[in-house]
Amino acid sequence: EIIDNERNYLRIEDTLEFFYQKIEMEDIDFYTNKVYQSYNLYNDTDYIINRSDPYYKVFKHLIDKINNMSDMISHLVNKLENVQEKEFTLRKANISASGLKFQTEDNYSKGNLIFIKFKLKSFQEISIIGEVLNVTPINNGLNEIIIEFRLVEAQAKEKMLQYVIQKDRQLNINKIK
Repeated sequence: EIIDNERNYLRIEDTLEFFYQKIEMEDIDFYTNKVYQSYNLYNDTDYIINRSDPYYKVFKHLIDKINNMSDMISHLVNKLENVQEKEFTLRKANISASGLKFQTEDNYSKGNLIFIKFKLKSFQEISIIGEVLNVTPINNGLNEIIIEFRLVEAQAKEKMLQYVIQKDRQLNINKIK
């Protein structure tokens, strides 16, 4: 489902793989660092070197090695800092480049800060910090929460926008068929 709300943001309903956790104010610096360290600057090799360049494959291989090492180091740092992150789960959500709406069994209040890490299909993992704008109790102990993204690395925001546009196109093509 495509939603073009009054704020003129393209929003889509999709099943996303992500995890989230409430941030306490004393942990804000730690999570701010996680937002910026989770985006790999070397992911878009096409911006650095042209595919037709004879050294593209070698360059791509080296970049992949660097990214793998970076991921391993990040994982080890998280283990050393004894950070307990939730498992990624599939959830139906409404997403745009500026926010997210989903249902949760956890209790949140307006103004809570939340750390979210996405695995968007065909894109890398994206970490953000958001603020809970609204909490609506629904049924069976579930709450619908609306989150506005507050801290998003610029390239990650661009990736989310690309994802939303790509899904929008797929949905429009499926409607025509």
